[in-house]
Amino acid sequence: MKNQLTKFTQGFTLAELMAVIVIIGILAGIGLGSYRKGIDRARFSDGLTGAHAIAAAVDEYYYENREAPANVSKLAVSLKGGSISGNTVNTPNFTYTYNSSNKYVTAASKNATPAYTIVVYTDMAGGVHPDQCNGAVEFCQSMGYKTCTGTSCVK
Repeated sequence: MKNQLTKFTQGFTLAELMAVIVIIGILAGIGLGSYRKGIDRARFSDGLTGAHAIAAAVDEYYYENREAPANVSKLAVSLKGGSISGNTVNTPNFTYTYNSSNKYVTAASKNATPAYTIVVYTDMAGGVHPDQCNGAVEFCQSMGYKTCTGTSCVK
C-alpha cells in the first residue's frame, strides 16, 4: 500500500516547472515578434493601397473634367473606416492628404513605430516622380530595394 501512495504523491520539481515556463516564454516571444511584423506589413500595405486609390481617383477626375479636383470630397473614393474633410482622409491607421498644388498624396501612419510617410504622385505631376518612401523601409523592400534613406530607396 505504501508504494501506491508514493507513486501518486510524486509531482514535478520546481526546476522542471521553471524550465517549462522559460520554454513557453521563449516561444511566445518569437511568436509575438512575428505577429507584430505581420501586422506592420499589413498596415503598410493598407496605407500604400489607400494612397494609390486616392491618386487614381484624382487622375480619373482630371481625365474626366480636364482640371484637378479642388479637394478630395469631389472624388469617387471610399476607404474602409475613412472620413473625408477637405483634402484629408482619416482612417484608423493613416491620415491621407492630397496636395493639390504639387499633385501628390501622402499617407502618414498613425499607429506604427517608427512612424512613416508614403508619398504617391499622380499622373498629373508628369509621371517623372517615383513614389517616395520617407522612412518606410517596407515600401522600398516591396520594390526590390534594400532600405529607405531620406526620401529615396537605396539598393
